[in-house]
Amino acid sequence: MMTHSFFGTFLQAMAGCVALIGVAASAAAQTTRPTATTTPATAPAKPHVTPAADAILDEIRQAYASLNSLEVAGTVTLNLDAAGQKRNDKSSFTAWFQSPDRFRHEMSDDLLVVSNGQKAFLYKSDLKKYLPVDAPKGRQPVADLPAMVGVPLAEQNRSLLMAITQDAADTLILGASHVDRGPDVTLDGTSYASLNLKTSTENIRLLIDPKTHLLRQLSIDVKQSLIDHGVPQVNAAEVTIDYTKSQPNAQVAQGSFDWTPPADASEVKPPAQRDPALAGPAEDPTALVGKPAPDFTLKDLDGKDVKLSANRGSVVVLDFWATWCGPCREGLPHLNKLYDELSPQGLKVWAVNLREPNDKAAGFIKQQNLTLPVLLDSEATVADLYRVSGIPQTVLIGKDGNVKKVLVGFGPGSDEQLRQAVTAALAE
Repeated sequence: MMTHSFFGTFLQAMAGCVALIGVAASAAAQTTRPTATTTPATAPAKPHVTPAADAILDEIRQAYASLNSLEVAGTVTLNLDAAGQKRNDKSSFTAWFQSPDRFRHEMSDDLLVVSNGQKAFLYKSDLKKYLPVDAPKGRQPVADLPAMVGVPLAEQNRSLLMAITQDAADTLILGASHVDRGPDVTLDGTSYASLNLKTSTENIRLLIDPKTHLLRQLSIDVKQSLIDHGVPQVNAAEVTIDYTKSQPNAQVAQGSFDWTPPADASEVKPPAQRDPALAGPAEDPTALVGKPAPDFTLKDLDGKDVKLSANRGSVVVLDFWATWCGPCREGLPHLNKLYDELSPQGLKVWAVNLREPNDKAAGFIKQQNLTLPVLLDSEATVADLYRVSGIPQTVLIGKDGNVKKVLVGFGPGSDEQLRQAVTAALAE
């Protein structure tokens, strides 16, 4: 879940702020743009790999395939100097793998992904919420992993993801269009082979241990991507995942893959476990078009109740979002502009925040100088009604109370699509 608004969410996403509602959704939702740090829903086109790079990839593939166990530890560092803001954030992680399908990844004060071979759990410590799913059986293609496993590991711990997938080399170069061997790089007195990856928006450098052929470091330069998305004064923007410890066939302590939800934690159900009467076939939110918009009552940031049906006769836009979601953050300023321009004509807009406390949502809105009203869907009950499995999801409701349009994700042309649909609905 990379950023589009852009740098703020990038800090959170790569530091490990993967929220449960987003991870529960299938990666096929395409609510974030495909990047090297995002698990794709379908197999991407094969990248162009030079012979020198291919030889290294073969060594990597064999090394990970032969692992009986693995212990890794390291840091995720974020170096950002853009739009007048400078950040240098670092989070540490530990992880273990036991062949064929037991693993544990833990980011300090943030995220836990653990599988005992039967059940897998995603636990977000600051939210005190967890999501259980059936564990992947054996080493699978990365695209076949549950999104709640593949997405956070792709963002936070690519080496562990390589260990639990069928082809470590393919997992390593996920999303790349071109792979080439670079010059050797000396790090802490050791010379490492390097691979350079290019995606549509990013340049990535990988360092490979010459003895174990395991991943030593992954650095992602997103400077140009930020510039392309209109972020001013971009002097530096880089994420580095550094494996300070990488021990193949390590002795794994008994109980490393056992996990019991804390007593104060609550379970989040993935979309497939929600009430079919609410979810509808295949959780397709566009199936709501032409039907009455589900009524609800939510509190705004001032604690006042807002009831949807009380606004019958007005054109209403609901935008489901969260502060950690990059495409949401990119889309909200466009929605805010639409609200400012068309609210005098009767347009009602609510940004429906998912599963975040009042102060976090309010702080973001204030920081971004947004004026549109916010509703708090703290348990995602309204998101369930509107079949939200990936965000942002924007729902347009006509004066008759029926859903006119549903847009999932934010990308080129999304704001114009919404503007045209809103203008048409206002004219009815």
